[in-house]
Amino acid sequence: MDTRPIGFLDSGVGGLTVIKAVQQQLPKEQVIFIADQAHLPYGTKTPTEITNYVRFLVNFLEKQQVKLIVFACNTATAWALPTLQAETKIPLIGVIDSGVQRALAVTQTKKVGVIATPATIKSDVYAQKIAQLAPQVQTQSWEMPHFVPLVEENLYQTAQAQELVQQDLRQVRTSEIDTLILGCTHYPLLRPLIAQTLGTQIKLVDAGVATVQTLQQYLLDHNLQNSGETKKSDLFYTTGEQEQLTVIAQDWLLDPNLTAQKVILPD
Repeated sequence: MDTRPIGFLDSGVGGLTVIKAVQQQLPKEQVIFIADQAHLPYGTKTPTEITNYVRFLVNFLEKQQVKLIVFACNTATAWALPTLQAETKIPLIGVIDSGVQRALAVTQTKKVGVIATPATIKSDVYAQKIAQLAPQVQTQSWEMPHFVPLVEENLYQTAQAQELVQQDLRQVRTSEIDTLILGCTHYPLLRPLIAQTLGTQIKLVDAGVATVQTLQQYLLDHNLQNSGETKKSDLFYTTGEQEQLTVIAQDWLLDPNLTAQKVILPD
């Protein structure tokens, strides 16, 4: 048994979609989440910038005495995880591998699509991993640069969001894929609009939720799970504006008492 908290990091509020799954599936585990909203979006940054920003987040979480860190961010997983795994003693878990494995289990036609930030698409990490595991599966990828700003500005339930989602998914809708990976943890907040636009013929895979299943197994395999009767309160931090994270976190996690705290990290 290990009562230490689990650390989670993201560029913004997208990581809350992973936290929600953790609260449902691993209710005894304390969560410490940090959103680097001062530097978002990561999707338009260089690999060096992304790695430097994420290194500060990892260092912050290490100081909170977490037992492992989940990169609740596809862009950070694609560009920063390999470097930081070599620098850090604490276990680091990304979101991409689990999303790929889930998509391969779901697809019937062997045609899988990926929507993600420009930086994640440029990394080609999803296509490469799918090709390694299942060379017979065809992949198509699309950048969705408008989706993260919609979520971060708390516009993901508006008519504007509906219009942009329909517009940006036009090519996806007319493609031949039967499975679509939501390759950014922000995107599940737009899932109702994405599902409405694409219809039932395309199955959606949430890489973040799939990662929580991987996390659960990792905790069991390494005897890190908290099997106690009580847990400490979850903690939420942002490098940006407290109110921005607080409002969306309260809504998404159904916790009106949740309050984010601001931290200042080096530029």
